[in-house]
Amino acid sequence: MDAEERRSEILHHLSMEGSDTMTNMAHAFNVSVRTIYRDIDALSRTYPIRCIRGRYGGGVVYEKESVRLSERHRILLERLSKSLNKQDSRTMQEIMWTLAQVCGW
Repeated sequence: MDAEERRSEILHHLSMEGSDTMTNMAHAFNVSVRTIYRDIDALSRTYPIRCIRGRYGGGVVYEKESVRLSERHRILLERLSKSLNKQDSRTMQEIMWTLAQVCGW
């Protein structure tokens, strides 16, 4: 397996698992930890991958795109939905319900 194939597999692995340690990935891909560091460095320039420090060597996190809205945003959306006509208000409620699922409101 060449570097491009390995990086593609690493990206797939992280996107499915969410995170892993450098050591685990080195064993899984039968390369050195240093090689994994280089692969992660290359991938992190294009993909939402972040290294984290840890007591036992840290790891890598694939940060899936997510919506981050605050309670203040929710309150504003509720207030705005009250001023909408019935159909738009229903649509706003659907949007808020979807955001609640994503954001954990």
